Amino acid sequence: MVRRSIITALSGIILILYGCGKQSRSKPVYEQVKIYELAPSPSVTSQPQMRGLIELDTYIFELPTTNFPLLEDLWNTKLSDSMLRYRSAEAFKASGFVAGVGTMETWNEIGQILRSAESRKTRTVSLLLSENQSDYVPVASIESERTVFYARADGKIAGLSVSKGMAAFHVKAQGIPATRGAFRLSLQPVFRKPLASRIKQLAGKKNYEDTTFDSIGFEMQMSPGQFVLVGPGEYGTEQMSLSGLFFRHSKPRPLVRIYLILCRNINK
Repeated sequence: MVRRSIITALSGIILILYGCGKQSRSKPVYEQVKIYELAPSPSVTSQPQMRGLIELDTYIFELPTTNFPLLEDLWNTKLSDSMLRYRSAEAFKASGFVAGVGTMETWNEIGQILRSAESRKTRTVSLLLSENQSDYVPVASIESERTVFYARADGKIAGLSVSKGMAAFHVKAQGIPATRGAFRLSLQPVFRKPLASRIKQLAGKKNYEDTTFDSIGFEMQMSPGQFVLVGPGEYGTEQMSLSGLFFRHSKPRPLVRIYLILCRNINK
């Protein structure tokens, strides 16, 4: 029960305060937001538990590009990728992606670094997945045709032409035989293209056709209280790169986007 309360508290500190009352017009919005301090959360024993489900929260943060160098210490010293099983570690890095795993015990230091970089939470995507079920975390809408470049597993740079659709992370939860309190998380960037009505009928009423960037994904064993932070290996990557598509946000000003995926609970 104590562990569950700590996880709930960890979720709480990820929330961002947008300030009270009217915001000053003289300061950018990211200068007026803070991350909640860690505080005990009340027990939620009175709430019914949904059995057989894995609870995941994805927190999407944005920070000023000028503050991105402050995050380098995050992936270099505070997080570890030893638990990650990359499809291709070389392609992941060459495509401008970086990821690392953290726990409740390391959150205070990580939260402080996010605060110092003036990060703000812009969106939360909550998923309830049963074992061997998958879903998506939407990232960015694509309104016009463009070419996205990324690294393949063989080390070569490939270009994919995309039109109207959406960039997203495909998230899958897989059970681990004879293991309680843990599951296998699979994360992969994809491009989702809406299907025309007639094609939907022929494809069994599917709404999207997915193009998966196979070389960029990873898997990990995950338990409640663990999280994985995914971001750009460096800022300054071209907008036409896959990294630029997932981690750059140019309106109303240049911003860096990062993703924190937290396992809140496993109900078995």
